[in-house]
Amino acid sequence: MKVIVALLVILVGTCGIAGGTSIPQDAIPDEVAIANKHYQAALQHIEREQWQSACAELEQFIKIIPIEFSSHHLLARCAARLGKTDLALTELDAAVELGYEDLASVQAGDDFATLRNLETFQQIIEKAKRYREQEFVLVRPKGNNDADPEKRQIVLYFHGRGESPRATISLWRPIADELGLCVLIPKGTRPFGQVYIWDAEDARGNEPWKIDRTAAMDKATAALDWLRDEQHVECEALVLAGFSQGAVVALELASGERQHRLPADSLLLMSAALPGEYECELPATTPVAQFVGEQELWRDSNRSLRDKLERQQVKLRYHEHACGHDLPRPFAETMVPLLRDFLLPAADDAKANH
Repeated sequence: MKVIVALLVILVGTCGIAGGTSIPQDAIPDEVAIANKHYQAALQHIEREQWQSACAELEQFIKIIPIEFSSHHLLARCAARLGKTDLALTELDAAVELGYEDLASVQAGDDFATLRNLETFQQIIEKAKRYREQEFVLVRPKGNNDADPEKRQIVLYFHGRGESPRATISLWRPIADELGLCVLIPKGTRPFGQVYIWDAEDARGNEPWKIDRTAAMDKATAALDWLRDEQHVECEALVLAGFSQGAVVALELASGERQHRLPADSLLLMSAALPGEYECELPATTPVAQFVGEQELWRDSNRSLRDKLERQQVKLRYHEHACGHDLPRPFAETMVPLLRDFLLPAADDAKANH
């Protein structure tokens, strides 16, 4: 159980946005704390084998934070124990869709014993195996034919520390549909339990800005090559985006000498986990959109970054939202006009300068 609690602590900043449209749009930061209480209560009920009470607590948690996979897995366990087969299968599938990968625990032990011979259960396991092998996740616009070569504007999104690359698919899908772009999400460079991180080998737990830049660059380059060679999508314009540690990755890969950076046409930084003394050098032609929570740990360092970018005369849009370490919300309603009116048109203008 301690592993699950630790995972929740890592993910809780990301999960406040909770799956796009399913979280109440008037949600306040305190709801994350309320969700955590439901989660802790569920763990206590599970330890006592109080499956029905655990289900009730987990369902309340998921109403607030639906994109955290371990809660769906736990609800599937409890439902299976109660003989609620349909609910157990639905929640196990939801966990897998969000990045749950611990197949050994699902295939062993008593929790899912009554489900293992079911065809649907086996299909979920096979899907989880396929997902686990994926290094990249691609969100295509609706109606996109992946057999025909094409050019698309690409958002290359780097997920946060301790997150699955699948966790934000539901957030990006309506944006891809609305704008006709592709969102490419590479898996972090190092596994951390069932989730992934971008840490350098010598990084400590409280140093998320210490990333393995070389490995991150290799992963990003491989993702774009995979997109072109296997998914038949040419990059027309490239927006580098990231949340938390992923924002550090995006910033690092867009910075420095031309030959040592990705050809980013614009940059979207959300709650970058940076120290106050962080320094970077961006091309003045690279438009940057920067988001940070008013109540988060990294607020002051993001303000410092804003000031440095302004001194570099970078074209910048800076936003502070009312939450803590969280994605801006409502996510799609915030991102669509920003991409359409600032980052993507600016990307077209910037191409002549690359």
